[in-house]
This record gives sequence, C-alpha cells and structure tokens, in this order.
Amino acid sequence: MVGALILIVIKGTADIGGLSVLIERNVASGRIEPPNFSLDPTERTTIWAIFFGGGSFWVAKNAIHQMMIQRYLSLPTFRDAQKSLVVFTIGITFLMSICFYNGLLIYATFHDCDPLTTKLARAKDQLLPILVMKVFGDYPGLAGLFISGIFSASLSSLSTGLNSLAAIVLEDFVKPFTKNPLTERQTRYLMRGTVLVFGVIAVVLVLVVEKLGTVLQLSMSLVPISLGPLLGMFLMGMLLPWIDAKCAFAGACTGLTTMAYVVIRAQIAIASKEIVHPTKPVSTAGCTYHFDNVTTVYQDPMIHEEFDKSIHHVSFLFYTLIGVCSTAIPGLLYACCFGKQDVSQLNPLVVAPFL
Repeated sequence: MVGALILIVIKGTADIGGLSVLIERNVASGRIEPPNFSLDPTERTTIWAIFFGGGSFWVAKNAIHQMMIQRYLSLPTFRDAQKSLVVFTIGITFLMSICFYNGLLIYATFHDCDPLTTKLARAKDQLLPILVMKVFGDYPGLAGLFISGIFSASLSSLSTGLNSLAAIVLEDFVKPFTKNPLTERQTRYLMRGTVLVFGVIAVVLVLVVEKLGTVLQLSMSLVPISLGPLLGMFLMGMLLPWIDAKCAFAGACTGLTTMAYVVIRAQIAIASKEIVHPTKPVSTAGCTYHFDNVTTVYQDPMIHEEFDKSIHHVSFLFYTLIGVCSTAIPGLLYACCFGKQDVSQLNPLVVAPFL
C-alpha cells in the first residue's frame, strides 16, 4: 500500500506541474493554513486537539490495544518489543504524511472540477480512488496495484483483529466457565467459529459504516467508546494503585456509559445538522464533462442555526481523553467513598516505579 501511495504522489505531482503548483492552489483555497491555537474544544481541529486528543488516542492504540499487545508478546524479548514500537512509530508517521500529502494532491488535481459536487464521487472516501484512475488510468495494471495494496493492508489489519477477538472470547468468556479444560480440537473449532461469526458481522456492518461519514472520523469516534475507559482503567492501576478492582470497574462502567452517550449523541447531531463543520470552497468551472448540478462554485453557508454547546459538540479528537477522565475521576471518587485498598499488598511490578 505504501508503494502504491508513493507512486500516486510522484505521478500526481508531476501531472499538475510540480510541488509549487500544489502548494499554491492549496494556500489560495485556505487548505494550507497556520495552526489553530483556539482553546475552544468544540472546534474540530485545533493544535491542542491534535496533540492532546489525538495523542491520547495513539497512546491507547499502541499501549493497551489487544492487537498491539499480541504483537508485542510474540517477540522474544522486551527490548525487541521496544524496537518494534520505534519502527512502527516511524512507519506510521511516514504513512500519515503521505496520506496528508495525497489529500492536498486531490484538491490540487480537481481544484476546478470537484467530483463531489458533480456527483462523480458519492462520498469523500471515494476521492482517492478517483485520483488513482485519473493518474494511472492510461497505464495498464497500475490502478490494480493500488487496489491490491489497499486490500492487502485492510486484510492484514482485519485478520489481526479477528484473531484478537477470538482469543478474547476463548480466554475471557469460555475458559472461566468450563469445568474441564478444552481439548486442542475443541479450541481450534471454537476459534475458527468465532472468527467466522465476527467476520460475517464485519462484512454486514460495512453497509452501516458507509452511511455514517468518513472512515477516519468514524474510527476515531467509535473506537474511543471502549478505548478511552480501557486506558483509564490501566492508568488507574498504574498511577492510582489504592483504587481496588470494584471501584475501577465501576469507573469503567461510568466512562463507557458517558462515551456511548457522547458519541451517539454527536452522530445524531451531525445527521440532524445540529453540528455543521465549515468546509472550504470548491469549484466546477473547469469541468470537461456534463453533470446535472448547474452550480459552478459551492461553499457552505456562513450562517447556521445556533445551538447551545454541550459535551457532544466537543471535537472527536478529544473522545479518548474524555473516556479516560470519565473513567479515572469517578473511579477515584468511588475509592474515596467506599474505601481504598492496601497498596503494600500489591505486586510492585504492576505499579508505576516512581510511586
């Protein structure tokens, strides 16, 4: 997939006239702009939302996520796990940079003929495939190379996720309730059946996901429902060791409920136009094909109906951080109300060494 994206960067940039043209068109349309240092948490992308909100999301994804933990444990030593995390960080930073560049390249290529306005694309997630066809349409096999790259990356992540779910079902929901140990054959069939069931569910949910907006915002909105409280529980265990298991679990339930409300309420608000994110201007003045929309320039109206700000108006980048706070703070309060556990009885290896 990385190779396919790099090919798009090189060929697409050359087709529009070079890097200077890309920068000029994006600066002129306001798509390259100075960092937003606003302290308003309801603004979609501020520098604080990216560093603190996005940072907490990536900490949770890399430190406590089941798929990452399985990969760490598959390595022979702790030092190897650290090295793999460094390599992953470098790789994901490089990949994200290419993706950001491709976003700028999409606008620079279609700056005078917006595919969304002309209905050539039905969703924003279709813009990159359209760019691929425009850039590589005359080269047999290159468009297929991009598709194969996307499929290989997707199936890699999907297979890891399904394997993790099967392991969780086996270890947490089956083994604790079986009187006799499962045989190797029973374990094998159970895990295969679990993977099959979750795989079918994942395929069916594709029909729902495509109606809920862009993949990036959706993933960073739905995943923190559980990821935020989970990170909160781990932080309580490491940094607040006097909180016992019952209080930590109660805090996690509070955080899970809070996050479910925030995310679901936000999705409802987006669907009802209560939350409207301003968009940059686009044009169809340079289109060389016929389309039904007669409007040549489109821009969101500057005036929208005003609504009282609530917690669900907060930027989706803060969701993981909200989940952590709505778990750790109630857990601490529950411990203060119902009693603390004796820290001296704990294994020092599970507590932060500086405490």
